[in-house]
Amino acid sequence: MGPVKIEIDAKQANILLKAIEVYTRLNSGQLHIALEFLEDKNLSWEEMQILETHFNGIVFPELHGAYYGIRQCHENVQIAFDMKQVIRHQLWKERGSKVDYTVDAYVTPVNEYPLVKVEGDEYHNN
Repeated sequence: MGPVKIEIDAKQANILLKAIEVYTRLNSGQLHIALEFLEDKNLSWEEMQILETHFNGIVFPELHGAYYGIRQCHENVQIAFDMKQVIRHQLWKERGSKVDYTVDAYVTPVNEYPLVKVEGDEYHNN
């Protein structure tokens, strides 16, 4: 199967980033962070911890209160994480940011699978 091309705007790219974030967090046992992305829901820290304890006790009993690092996750999760990095980096470039000490300033692949290609309108500040 050849490449699949998808054209999305910045708002859609940010929604896709959130979806990938939730996917990678769920697969690493970090339910409390995934829950932070619920729209229009305000769970307390205690509620998120209760949910995470029950979730991880059923899904990830081997973690015993810890989390998987991205390199310990399934290959698909690593690929999704790298997709997130590339898209996030493109949005960083389009903002025209000159700050290069943020996570979105660089892409550091965690998997050997080919990175997605993202093109956009580069911001040029003359």
